[in-house]
Amino acid sequence: MSSPGANPYVKVQDHSITFRNQKSRGYALRNFSFTAAKGEVIGIVGESGSGKSILGLSLLGLLPESAIVDTREVILGGEKILLTSKSDLRKVRGPILGMIFQDPVNSLDPCYTIGYQLKEVLQRNPKVKNWLTEARQLLEGVGIADGERRLGSYPHELSGGLCQRVQIALALAQNPKVLIADEPTTALDVTIQKQVMELLMRKREEYDFTLILISHDLGLISQYCDRTLVLYAGEKMEEGPAVEVLRHSRHPYTRALLEALPYHDEGLLKPIPGLVPDLREMPKGCVFYGRCERQTEMCQTVKPQLTTDGTHGFFCHHPHPVKEQHGASRV
Repeated sequence: MSSPGANPYVKVQDHSITFRNQKSRGYALRNFSFTAAKGEVIGIVGESGSGKSILGLSLLGLLPESAIVDTREVILGGEKILLTSKSDLRKVRGPILGMIFQDPVNSLDPCYTIGYQLKEVLQRNPKVKNWLTEARQLLEGVGIADGERRLGSYPHELSGGLCQRVQIALALAQNPKVLIADEPTTALDVTIQKQVMELLMRKREEYDFTLILISHDLGLISQYCDRTLVLYAGEKMEEGPAVEVLRHSRHPYTRALLEALPYHDEGLLKPIPGLVPDLREMPKGCVFYGRCERQTEMCQTVKPQLTTDGTHGFFCHHPHPVKEQHGASRV
């Protein structure tokens, strides 16, 4: 397991998010913690609805009023942040934490040109003397040719790949210390996916930011991430070096995710049985209990604690043996 040290660059400790209505409350994240070093690439994986995107939005203060955020400590780019402070959140957005949102086309404002949207961000950066010159350089830096013409384009006039590049340019406009990329390759074809990821990795080296990559694509995580966190029903299941977690999975949920991948040479898919638990009535024991093939009575009533094996950690009473290798040649 990684150690944050005396002065961690990124640290989120005991981060919980609940959503309330007139009748009930439901957890989106529960006591979630992680750390990251400067320049590190952290992958966060899990099924849809596991809490991955909610994490990023909560750190930027972009959740609806129905959300209740309870956090012990948040440090971003070496600076301690209070998520309940509006002034801290204004300070965070842009120069400290940037985010590339899901769905590149719909995440851009359809009513304004690309140039207007870049201008709006760049004029908030006190280091920028001429926003137009900087905007051209940003577009060129993310691989958009003829930047002068593209500044006058609207989002609907660009392809998904170009819109994603514009989003990256917007996120980099204030030189953030930490960048969250939420499913940055969704809805892009394989060739464009590779181009976008290679662009992100080049920019990480150039700007020296920490990258938090949110994805359900385990192959992507294996290829580009230093460490991986596995989320299920708002809780962390497993954490460690990306290759170690995906090749020697200890938690049954991580193993189930890998076995559900569509490999053409292994016949039918193996779906994960059962349903995600009702987040309004969380079980006393392991949240994966109802779907786990290794479950026992203890799993239903006793919450598993963190077990560590070197740099590899997992929350499970009955983990897979360490000697087992899974998915080594496939992710």
